[in-house]
Amino acid sequence: MTYLFPTEKHLKSAKFDSFNYKDLSKKILDKILLKMELPNCFGIYGNWGSGKSTILHFIQEHLLGTQQKYNGISTVYFEPWKYEYAKDGDLLFALLEKIRSELDIDKKEWKKVTASMLTVFSWGLM
Repeated sequence: MTYLFPTEKHLKSAKFDSFNYKDLSKKILDKILLKMELPNCFGIYGNWGSGKSTILHFIQEHLLGTQQKYNGISTVYFEPWKYEYAKDGDLLFALLEKIRSELDIDKKEWKKVTASMLTVFSWGLM
């Protein structure tokens, strides 16, 4: 049997999920992410092509597919590698703009959101 693995493409469908990432992503969501005290952040570390983006896409799919269970949680997919050669501040501002535009947040609410995010980011810098 020959397996063809997509290269430089993230799996976005469980149809081609040969490594059971769909189940793993569900466990990460239910057992870790939903039990974390907020504000907090969670990272997935691994080599290029190890399935990090696939897991994140499947977590997002779980969240979008069952709004009643995960009510109030929004997702924004951001690819920081696109800013690999940018100045340090550019990455943060690009992330913040991606969040604001994807979630269509008004200015008053945006001030609250950015204050919370900056608190989380400052914890990561300590």
